[in-house]
Amino acid sequence: MPHTLVSDLPSHLSFLTQCRRHIHRRPEEGWTEFETTWFIHETLSAMGYETRVGIEVVEPEAAMVPSRRFGRSGTSACLSRWRSRSIS
Repeated sequence: MPHTLVSDLPSHLSFLTQCRRHIHRRPEEGWTEFETTWFIHETLSAMGYETRVGIEVVEPEAAMVPSRRFGRSGTSACLSRWRSRSIS
């Protein structure tokens, strides 16, 4: 049975602080959070939670990656199109 962090939050505060610090020690850009995903997956699995990652939960076509439709990622034109898409 998985641990219940929410019901006993005060006793887990130190652990959660350590996790947050670990994750923020090596920042990753959006849609490239591979180390963060692995850390969370391993941590939750060790606590008894079932986790799913990758294409089990994210549709590849929905990811903000380079595509013919929006241009090469990282260019100002591409970023401008993504920005206008996100606020429309």
